[in-house]
Amino acid sequence: MHWRVHFPSVHPWVDLTWRRAAMVCGICLVLATHILFQNNILDFEPADTLESFIEYFLEIAAVGFAVLLLVAPVYRLIPREGPRRSTALAGAVLAGVCIGVALGFVARYRQGPYPSTLFIAGELMRWAILAGVVTFIHEMHQRAASASRELVRVELEGLGLERRRIEARVQLMQAQIEPHFLFNTLATVKRLYRTGPDRGARMLDSLMQYLRAALPRLREDEVTLADELEHVAAYLDILRIRMGDRLRHSVEAGPEVRAIRFPSMMLITLVENAIKHGLAPKPEGGSIAIRAHLTGRRLVVEVNDTGVGFHAASGPGIGLANTRARLLAVFGPTSDLVLQPNEPSGVVARIEADIGLAAGGTT
Repeated sequence: MHWRVHFPSVHPWVDLTWRRAAMVCGICLVLATHILFQNNILDFEPADTLESFIEYFLEIAAVGFAVLLLVAPVYRLIPREGPRRSTALAGAVLAGVCIGVALGFVARYRQGPYPSTLFIAGELMRWAILAGVVTFIHEMHQRAASASRELVRVELEGLGLERRRIEARVQLMQAQIEPHFLFNTLATVKRLYRTGPDRGARMLDSLMQYLRAALPRLREDEVTLADELEHVAAYLDILRIRMGDRLRHSVEAGPEVRAIRFPSMMLITLVENAIKHGLAPKPEGGSIAIRAHLTGRRLVVEVNDTGVGFHAASGPGIGLANTRARLLAVFGPTSDLVLQPNEPSGVVARIEADIGLAAGGTT
C-alpha cells in the first residue's frame, strides 16, 4: 500500500495575518491587566509594577502566539468542517499551550528555582481552558460565516434556476400562442378570400409584416422596447382587419425609451389580455393606447383599454402571472405590474421597472 500525503499549494501559514496577530495581542493585554488589580499593588513602585506587567504580558503572549502558530495552519490543511478538524484544533491548542508555557517559564525562571509540578500543571490547565474557549468561539464564528456564505450561494443559485424556469415557461407559452394565433389568422384569411378578397389580401400583407417583425426575435429573451412596439403594431394591424371599426389603437413612446432593453413578448401579452378580456366581449369594441416614458431611472409602460374592465368573468390568467415573475427576474424586486380601472371604462395595465437594477445589462 502506498500512502499519499497531500501538501497544499499555498503556504500553511498564509492565514496568519496581522489582524489575527493584533487580536492575540489585544487579548493578552486585557489578560495582563489582572496584575494591576492585586490587593498589594500599591506597595510596589510604579517602575516595578510596569516591569511586572510587561513580564506577565510577555508570558501570556508566548502562550497566545504559540497557539496561534499551531492553530492557523489547521484551517489551511483541513478546510472541511468536521470531527477531523475539531480533533486537530484541540491538539493544536494543547501543543501550543505546552510550548507557550514552557517558553514563559524558561524566560521567567531562567535563574531558578523552577516552580513545582503541581503549579505547572495548574498553569497548563488554566491556559488550555482559556485558549480552548477562544478557539471554540473562533471555530463557531468560522462555521457561521461558512454557513452564511453557503446560504447566499444557494439563494443565488435558486434565483438563477427560477429565472431559467420562468424563461422556459415563457418559451413554452410562445410556442403555444404563436401557432394558435397564426392558425386563427390563416383561417380568417381563407374565409375573407371567399367573402371579401380585398380584405383577405390586406390581412395577408399584414400577416407578412407581422412575421417579418416577430420571427427574427421570437426566441430571444430580451429585445428593445422599439422591437416590442413594432411587434405589437403588426399584431394590432391584423386584429384591426378582423375586428374592423371595433378596434382602435395608438402608440406613444419617445426615442429615449425605445432603445431600452425589454423582455420579449411581455408587451404583447398585455395587449392580448386587453383584447381577449376587455374589447372582445364588448359589442361595440373600443380602443387600446400604449404609452411608454421615463421618470428618472424608472421605466413606465402602460396598456390602456376601454373594454369591459374588471367586470369580466375571466381572471388574470397565466400570462399576467408570468409577466410579474419575469419582471422580478429581469428588473428586480422594485418592479411591478399594476392593474387599475380606466376611466370611463376598461383597465390600465402598468409596468414599472427601475432600469438601473435590470439583470444582465437590460438598460
